[in-house]
Amino acid sequence: KGELSSEYRNNRAQGIYQYIQNNYTLEKAKDVLNEGKICFVPLKGAVIKDLYPEPWMRHSCDIDILVQEKDVDKAIELLVKAGFTTDNKREYHDVSLYYGPTHLELHFNICENIPRIDNTLSQVWKYTEPADAYEYRETNEFFAFHILGHMLYHFLRGGSNIKQFVDFFLLRQNNTYDEEKLKQLLSGSRLEEFYKVICEFTNSIMTGEETDRTRKIEKMVFNGGLIRQGNQSDNVSIAVGGGIGKFILKSVFIPKREMEWIYPILKKHPILLPHFYNKRLLTKTIGKERKKAQNVLKAHKNHDNETEKLLKELGLS
Repeated sequence: KGELSSEYRNNRAQGIYQYIQNNYTLEKAKDVLNEGKICFVPLKGAVIKDLYPEPWMRHSCDIDILVQEKDVDKAIELLVKAGFTTDNKREYHDVSLYYGPTHLELHFNICENIPRIDNTLSQVWKYTEPADAYEYRETNEFFAFHILGHMLYHFLRGGSNIKQFVDFFLLRQNNTYDEEKLKQLLSGSRLEEFYKVICEFTNSIMTGEETDRTRKIEKMVFNGGLIRQGNQSDNVSIAVGGGIGKFILKSVFIPKREMEWIYPILKKHPILLPHFYNKRLLTKTIGKERKKAQNVLKAHKNHDNETEKLLKELGLS
């Protein structure tokens, strides 16, 4: 009892300390963007923390803020002048900045590299409303869709964690969105069945009332590898993507727009696109990437059809 109490106090203190750090950095970034007259949208944990009994209970490893793509370079310049640091390395939807130990993901889009949801996620600015000065917020229904879409990303690609399911449970418990309006967004991405399943699963986690389907999902997420990125999550992507051949091709030959996000020089010199595709292909055949690819092929060869059957049941395959 004493050992558990001590661990709880330590975790609580760490959670409060990290929340203070993150919140300070969030407010500083907001001040910089407001002063620079750059429209922005706080994302995910920066918003949903207010639904928790205490905001520090919503543990976040980083801060997510969205700006329009045309403003991203100016935003980076202003944040760096204000004391943030960055290596300017661009992922397909964000640039990483740091303020001391705090990580800020400056998004210029919120797409997830999943076509069925990216068409809607790419319209994020259509579904925002003014909050304060140059700050905007996603509408309640779009925020719920975004959380669900991000959950889908981790469900398919690995990296799931319990806070995602708690977040969605709290969204529903607090009646934060109009379900009919949310369903209109879901129908455009064919996520109606996934939504039903996630509602069922989050209820199961929070109440302990299990069903045969929630037990299967629990096994898949928590015991099957989706709680981290690994071979099981790759097998999910393979099943969803139409087989091992398409999975390999898509991992190398990603869409041109995503290549431009990763390699900005392509916007000025599109003729270099074949060169960067060759570069991606080369990285998949050497070092850690080659070993990872070999492990994926080995795991896929040995896995049974249980994952694929469950994905079909969830409307994802």
